[in-house]
Amino acid sequence: MVKGMLLRLLGGEDTGRETGRTGLVLAAVACAAAVLIGVALRLNEVPEWSASRFFAAGERLMSTHDAYAWLAGAKETSRYVLGPLARLMAFLHGVTGLSLGTLGFWMPVVFAPLAALPVVLLVWRMGRPEAGATAGAMAVGCFGFLLRTRVGYLDTDVLTLFFAVTTAAALCLWLAPLCRPGWLPGSATAGPEPEREQPAWLALALALPLGLLLHVYTVRFYSSGRPIVWAFLGMSVALGLLLARPGRRGRVLLGLALAVTVWLYPLLGLALGLAAVVLARVRPALLTPGRTLAAGAALLAGVFLFRGYSDAVSYLALIGAYLRSAPVKSAGGAAGSSLYLPSVIASVREASLISFQDVVNLTSVHWSLFVAALAGLALAVARYPLLAVWLPLLGLGLASVKLGMRFNMYLGPVLGLGLGLGLAEVLALLRAGRKVRWPAHVALLVLVGWILTVPLVGFIPFPVLSKPFAETLVGLRAKLPRDAMLWQWWDFGYAAQYYAERDTFGDGGRHDGQFLYPLALVHATTSPMQAAQMMKFMAATLAEQRQEARDKGQSPYPPARLEFFPEFPMARLEAMGREKAAGFVRSLATEPQQWPAHLPEQYLVLAWDNLILGTWINRYGNWSLDQGEGSPGKISPLQGDLRMDPQNGVLNTPQGKVTLSELTVIDESGRIGTMFWARLGGFYVVINRMSNEVFVMERKVYDSMMVRMLLGNPRDYEPYFELVADNAPWCRVYRAR
Repeated sequence: MVKGMLLRLLGGEDTGRETGRTGLVLAAVACAAAVLIGVALRLNEVPEWSASRFFAAGERLMSTHDAYAWLAGAKETSRYVLGPLARLMAFLHGVTGLSLGTLGFWMPVVFAPLAALPVVLLVWRMGRPEAGATAGAMAVGCFGFLLRTRVGYLDTDVLTLFFAVTTAAALCLWLAPLCRPGWLPGSATAGPEPEREQPAWLALALALPLGLLLHVYTVRFYSSGRPIVWAFLGMSVALGLLLARPGRRGRVLLGLALAVTVWLYPLLGLALGLAAVVLARVRPALLTPGRTLAAGAALLAGVFLFRGYSDAVSYLALIGAYLRSAPVKSAGGAAGSSLYLPSVIASVREASLISFQDVVNLTSVHWSLFVAALAGLALAVARYPLLAVWLPLLGLGLASVKLGMRFNMYLGPVLGLGLGLGLAEVLALLRAGRKVRWPAHVALLVLVGWILTVPLVGFIPFPVLSKPFAETLVGLRAKLPRDAMLWQWWDFGYAAQYYAERDTFGDGGRHDGQFLYPLALVHATTSPMQAAQMMKFMAATLAEQRQEARDKGQSPYPPARLEFFPEFPMARLEAMGREKAAGFVRSLATEPQQWPAHLPEQYLVLAWDNLILGTWINRYGNWSLDQGEGSPGKISPLQGDLRMDPQNGVLNTPQGKVTLSELTVIDESGRIGTMFWARLGGFYVVINRMSNEVFVMERKVYDSMMVRMLLGNPRDYEPYFELVADNAPWCRVYRAR
């Protein structure tokens, strides 16, 4: 009996498949349901975004810093001017006449739910279209993906999941006619395609658009998807060789080899592919199983040695960087003279580690749904071996506990297949009819849809910068020279490029030690002379590099309204060696330097938004170039019932009493006042009654330019800086003299 059940499970009869017009109608309904659920989940928070505090310059603020990279690229004021999303936004802007900010806010609602389409298509071709609604809804509605594709979250993630699941589905569909549908030889279980003979030329011809899909996915759109594609291909090769029908292993290997070649070398791959297709069509007898197997193995091995091996080494190094807990990162350079520069990875929210419970919460909300999805996936893979192509996404999603929470989104489609197909296969094994199957899938869809809404309780709008900060940046457009450079904290670099339409020192793509250290030092130093001179020093270094590039006949890249050249801001310091470089940086606080005339003007942008990042800014800004260590001051927000005792200089908090040395208060009208107490070792507190925020900090942070130039008297810094925009306490902009 057990043997019979095992045979039935792994390769026995198959019942309840919906084909023909009925299957097509069910697939269309399932697709519509999944997409509508994805759209509805993303529209849930839109009413809250109608408040005026979420608008700047007539547009809603964005939910992610990277959205501004693509919007600035569409404006041709960032280095992403040639990026796919930037070009798409520019095209849609020209066609619709809608502002870029409006498009950026709404496009995630349009693009993200598309990830349901390939999932529904695959289960339809498997004869289980009724499973597509739940599978697709889970793919686009799991909270980990929703967080990264909410309104205003215009980033590559709105389409990267679509490309990933499309690739997995395409590989399954391509392999299906070449492989037996079950694990056991002679199995009768129907796979993603009905069993039928497929000409060799057609299998090879279909491999070419598969390769073009991979090329569009990772070369034209999202280069970070390359390791995912390699994992898919590795699994496809293994499954193809294991499950290939008699005489078709060669077609599997040669077809996949041609797809890989088209992916990485399009012209060569298309030429080889077309030649193979013509040969298979005209002289099929020449393509014997042995010859195609040898040709496929040779081509695949050659491409992997030329490109795949170097990719693997790079990926392992990147994974090591994400897993490394120490924030020290050598900047490179000559032996014995390279600087120790800080690494930003430790402070990047996307790279933060999460617990396994978080993985469950972000995908399935509750353990029961998570376990049910995994069990259903195991059953589905047992019934349809080619679904194992999707297992790399399962591994990548589970690895988010070490690689960072952004990878969590890849679990949604796999768990969705587990839920939808798992139920479908249980009902098929029980020989349930339509009167049972269809209502069961509707009930599952309703249950999953309800569960996906649970995390939305208390889900509130969260723009990545404040309205006053954005409006201050907008006001700089008409004030600053075209070649001016803004020094705001790197998180807000893209936003500054979009709103102010000027270049910035650092942004989301330029935040390694070369940019991180100078930028943090300017914010964290207590010496306005050192801040101004570091800005001038960096400006002189970059101006020299740009002039050298022009002298060599190099043109700015990419072509944009602003000139963008490759930048190596720490080059001069690296040439000094560790000890001399560290000494030179210290001297900038006490020894005036002579700087070249006619340098591009440098502007320091201080914002209230920086305070929540104050610990990291001070860590990096007080970094030792020769020791590789930071000595940060501490700054923390205070919450709860706070009561001030001004006579004794004590702030009573739920955590206890805080004795003060100095207190800065911003009242409801925006006036800034300060109180002092003659004591050593007290803390420093800033209270903002306009936003009901309180920060407690050590003196090193309180006296930093990040705090004092924002809230103090601008005249105190006039020997080194000139105030050009004053929107205190939210934002101030100074020109380095």
